[in-house]
Amino acid sequence: MVCKWNRSATGLYQTSVVGYDGGQYHLIVERVPDQRKDRAWDWAMWRAEWPEAIGQQGYSNSARGAMQAAERAAATELMSRAMSAAARKFPPSKRSVSQRNHLFAGPHDP
Repeated sequence: MVCKWNRSATGLYQTSVVGYDGGQYHLIVERVPDQRKDRAWDWAMWRAEWPEAIGQQGYSNSARGAMQAAERAAATELMSRAMSAAARKFPPSKRSVSQRNHLFAGPHDP
């Protein structure tokens, strides 16, 4: 996933990603204040509808690394939600494995 990051202020970047269900994920990266040589960057990913304030968060040694980590967190969340939705849409078969194999392979040769 590659996002277009907007620089809001010195040491502050933000972007948003829209999920398949229309929900909006917010990503933010900011430099930790009072750190020498810009070596500490925090990142966070959240969705406005979530009861908890932050969905996932972490830190990195660079702004680019923090952006990539936030994007990975959002991509993981999107994939997880898509897989959960697909699992609800296509529940597991009630047939046994041998019954399913017989359906796909046809009857056994005599």
